[in-house]
Amino acid sequence: KPRAVDARTALEQTSHNLTTININSLLASARELKQQERWHAALEKYKAALRLDSSLAGAQEGQQLTTLRSQLHDRLEQILAQPRRLYDAKVYRESIDFRNKLGALSNPGPVLKKQLFSLGKLLQKADTPVQVRMQSDNLTMVTLRKVGELGLFHEKTLLVRPGKYVAVGIRQGYRDVRIEFSVDPDKPALRIIVQAAEKIALG
Repeated sequence: KPRAVDARTALEQTSHNLTTININSLLASARELKQQERWHAALEKYKAALRLDSSLAGAQEGQQLTTLRSQLHDRLEQILAQPRRLYDAKVYRESIDFRNKLGALSNPGPVLKKQLFSLGKLLQKADTPVQVRMQSDNLTMVTLRKVGELGLFHEKTLLVRPGKYVAVGIRQGYRDVRIEFSVDPDKPALRIIVQAAEKIALG
């Protein structure tokens, strides 16, 4: 009797029970993945539960939380994967603000704590001055952009933060020189020679 009311009711009840079991299983998996700080995997579980029942308040809240945490996790991993970008002053300041934002999260797990520790070490490294030896001919007026005018000299030793710099040398009657260089804490004892040695031909 395929059209019997009792049969249809029983099938509907069975389907409902199976859906409930699936939802409960998905939510349990999502909670476990959250504990492991596997935010992307947890997010997929919440999405799957909502596809079965879009009215689930717990799954909606879980989806919002895991979406945010997965985005924060991805951005943090991106910073850690490109440490030399922290030598840029703007990126450095943004990363400081981002670290402070993450540090304010309640109950950070071991994964986040490890990431924050690594980020702290990279930020400290990016803010530690590096020694640079500047050499010239005492006839060229030297300016180091982002630092200032260095004047005339044979040799000067500077301490500057890691990053990209431009040294400009000017001498009357000679062609200006422009030296671009990068300061890297992993490559100390950098020597930069700036001297205008090419005479400008007259007439």
